[in-house]
Amino acid sequence: ETATAVPATTGAVLVTGQGSRSNVTVAVQPGMNRFQWDLRYPPVTDIPGVTIETTDDFPNTVKGPTIVPGAYAVVLQYGTQKISQPLTVKLDPRLHATQADLDARLALGREIAVTLDGFDRVVNAALAARATASPAKRAQIDAALESLVQLDISSSEGDVLKETKLRDHIAFLAGEIELAYEKPTAAQYQVYDELKADAAAGEARLQSVLGAP
Repeated sequence: ETATAVPATTGAVLVTGQGSRSNVTVAVQPGMNRFQWDLRYPPVTDIPGVTIETTDDFPNTVKGPTIVPGAYAVVLQYGTQKISQPLTVKLDPRLHATQADLDARLALGREIAVTLDGFDRVVNAALAARATASPAKRAQIDAALESLVQLDISSSEGDVLKETKLRDHIAFLAGEIELAYEKPTAAQYQVYDELKADAAAGEARLQSVLGAP
């Protein structure tokens, strides 16, 4: 296989296995370099100014879900050179979740990530359109965004004073799933289904506003 050249000032780290694929480009310096993998899938799309650490137990985050234990491969590419090494990720022995439990946890976490990523992309498109819209159009976009995303929090205590919105609730559910190494509960599946439907409806409203003259 012919390797695609990577600039001499950067290196590409690819981690694959168990259905996971994380491809990260990192800056490198002459000599020894270190890359620390967070054992997560790639992050979802961010909404600038929204993903801040709040006072809730579950932060409003764009981090991807945590991988499951298993066999992985780490591939380092520098220039046209590739080096691959196997990597085994094991569960903390103090935890007693089954592989099926962790697979279910990851599956729901990935579904939430897909929903959140699509939602954030539509919100970002609306914010970009708002920046050049007429006052009347801007008001329509603001009205459509009102129940979807909280854009008026600028401190770690902001959510004490400002109402959290749909986007926060989806992210909080992702954080709640991540907190426990166990199969998600029936209530968590139900909440996700409701939030997913609300997100789809919100996206449709935004797209309708953006497409209207």
